[in-house]
Amino acid sequence: FSRTYDRAKAREAFGLPQDKQVVLALAGAKLPQPYVHFRAAIGEMLPFMHAMPSMQLVIVAGADEDYERELRRQVAEYGLANVTVLGYVNAMAELMEAADVVICKPGGLTVTECLCAHAPMILLGRAYGQEKANVRMLTAAGAAMAATTPRELLDTLRHISDHSASAHAMLMNASILRRPNAAEGIARATFALIRREPPRDAKLRAKHFLHFYWGKKPAHVR
Repeated sequence: FSRTYDRAKAREAFGLPQDKQVVLALAGAKLPQPYVHFRAAIGEMLPFMHAMPSMQLVIVAGADEDYERELRRQVAEYGLANVTVLGYVNAMAELMEAADVVICKPGGLTVTECLCAHAPMILLGRAYGQEKANVRMLTAAGAAMAATTPRELLDTLRHISDHSASAHAMLMNASILRRPNAAEGIARATFALIRREPPRDAKLRAKHFLHFYWGKKPAHVR
């Protein structure tokens, strides 16, 4: 994710059309449970892809072979020429850069990868905790759109299909948030703090200020 890829070559490598908007749906995971509602929304949206011939939907099923087979069955049943199903993908950064938009969960790692890969996002599903913070931050910055239901997802895709400039606007806004070398920057800042002269109140800071008891025995001291 620290390098850039040629979009035309990336699409050619994955057998994707050059003249369509490529929408990448990241539905693969080792643990399928968090993706139950996500996959259900994708499944409900599938039959309506007939109405968006200018788009090519690419669904990554990951290592879940059963889910991949089910997706391929549905695509064949609906006769969807504009839907591509992929299994486990090694060159994910290249695939993301081949896409115009990525449908994904608002998890920290996925969001970071999309930002680094110059991929505008549609954040799908109800978010909680840090994921909710990600949704608020990205949508407020205009770097992503959010959808909580299959209907909202379909409406969002229709909007992007009819107004391709909206995806470009998200890309431009996301470029302000991109920090591809953030991990290195954090490490350098940490070591810089370590090298500083110890504070005069170091002894005071070292003293504990809280006893936590579980029953009658101290379980943890801070």
